[in-house]
Amino acid sequence: MEEDNNGKQHRVIKKESKANVIVWETLTTVLGILLVISLFTGGFGIGSDASGAAVAEAQQAQARAPSAQQAPTEINVEGLLFRGAEDAKVIIVEYSSFSCGFCNRVRTTLDQILETYPDDVKIVYKHFNRGGTDSITAQAAECAGDQGKFWEMHDIIFDKGSSSDVKGYAKDIGLNTNGFAECLDSEKYASKVTEDTSEGKSLGVRGTPSFSINGKLVVGAQPFANFKQIIDAELAK
Repeated sequence: MEEDNNGKQHRVIKKESKANVIVWETLTTVLGILLVISLFTGGFGIGSDASGAAVAEAQQAQARAPSAQQAPTEINVEGLLFRGAEDAKVIIVEYSSFSCGFCNRVRTTLDQILETYPDDVKIVYKHFNRGGTDSITAQAAECAGDQGKFWEMHDIIFDKGSSSDVKGYAKDIGLNTNGFAECLDSEKYASKVTEDTSEGKSLGVRGTPSFSINGKLVVGAQPFANFKQIIDAELAK
């Protein structure tokens, strides 16, 4: 009886050993597959939600910041239409779109800047084409500029909407409508709109409105206090 029990025990141990080997082989295979997947996907995603939230928060903080930290970039504004003082120490270049609600909203802030710094600030408007009606409305403003009424067309497009008939706006602001229509239909300023947009992108503009204040990029419809902080710092130099 003793020998029979020992034989049974040996058979049980052999079965358990074989089962353990199968388990380890299976685990090793699974781990190997996971390792290969991690190499191609950059990890198993542990903590990805937290890191993604951190990145998003950092991007939002950068957008809210009054100014970017990059070195100032000079922008050629010679010969361009502007508002403010011709020989101003602070030059604000606005990259804007007539279909952009925040661009419309920031107009009151820009007016406040000009009222506060009548002799120290120049504002130059440049187009940033986001698609849709942006190209045609931008060209409309430039064609109105040929007749000395760029800012009047600028204002009426923002006031009445960018999807309406810009040729009708030309009549409303007292333009020679035939001359305006000829300019618009010829796409005389289509290349300028493209150049403005490309220039903005090269400077880091990704949305509207964006501003270059003496070459420093400022993103978004910032409150007046943020603009004032930057302008005062530039005037103190």
